[in-house]
Amino acid sequence: MTDIDKNIKVLIVDDSKSMRNILKKLLAQGGMTNVIEADSGTSALLAIKNETPDVALLDWILPDIDGIKVLRKIRENPASKNLPVIMLTSKTNSENIQSAKDAGVNDYLIKPATKDAILKAVGNVLKN
Repeated sequence: MTDIDKNIKVLIVDDSKSMRNILKKLLAQGGMTNVIEADSGTSALLAIKNETPDVALLDWILPDIDGIKVLRKIRENPASKNLPVIMLTSKTNSENIQSAKDAGVNDYLIKPATKDAILKAVGNVLKN
């Protein structure tokens, strides 16, 4: 993944600290070390407003606002509507995937996703 700008700012939204740490390590292996963490939907929306990430990895299941509602709020806000969002979740059924697409997700990965899948998804959404 040498074609990804190493200075991009990645927002990881997951209520699990261990999952955020795993994702940070995977991203670092791809050269991406500028990472912002959020452990809830509310903190994710605040981070998007204050930190202006280049891409977000968003879990569906969050303690306050679920990932789909967060995604809808991102798309409704003119300042963040074009933020590339990759849903990274354990929800696997086709209705969930379709709901995410309808809400405007750029890519949908199912946990546990491999390092290669995550880096490829980040690279792909940044090119578009």
